[in-house]
Amino acid sequence: ELDGLIGFFVNTLVLRGDLSGDPSFRELLARTRQVALEAYTHQDVPFERLVDAVAGVRDPSRSPLFQVMFALQNTPGERPVLDGLTSELLQPQTTASKFDLTVSVEETPGGLAGVVEYSTDLFDRGTVERLVGHYERLLEGVAADPDARVSEISLLSEAEQR
Repeated sequence: ELDGLIGFFVNTLVLRGDLSGDPSFRELLARTRQVALEAYTHQDVPFERLVDAVAGVRDPSRSPLFQVMFALQNTPGERPVLDGLTSELLQPQTTASKFDLTVSVEETPGGLAGVVEYSTDLFDRGTVERLVGHYERLLEGVAADPDARVSEISLLSEAEQR
């Protein structure tokens, strides 16, 4: 009876960012919000059904609609209270990346905590560490001036700039 419930409990929304016209970060955020709201109107369509409708012949070696996933976990991580049962949050142990690159960020009382999962066929550890540093500098730049144009926010460290 539960066979239909077992599986991936998240319905992935595929979003495309629009950086045309060199928007400010605030403008880009508004555009992304609008794209997300429009995508939510179709969130009931299962991802697999969407793939079947638009992706054509599937290549099992890659994700059919996107290769990079960003996941923000901003919901409370409270454990369910079940009469007579105890629950424990387990972190998944993965040995293979589902996508070329997955960045998962979680809001914590101390700030943001993140995990990067990546295809070792495409990226090495040093490249991913630089990517994380660029992301941190992006967040710092946006926090300092959300009206700065995206192209004006430096992602490079001083050493990389030299």
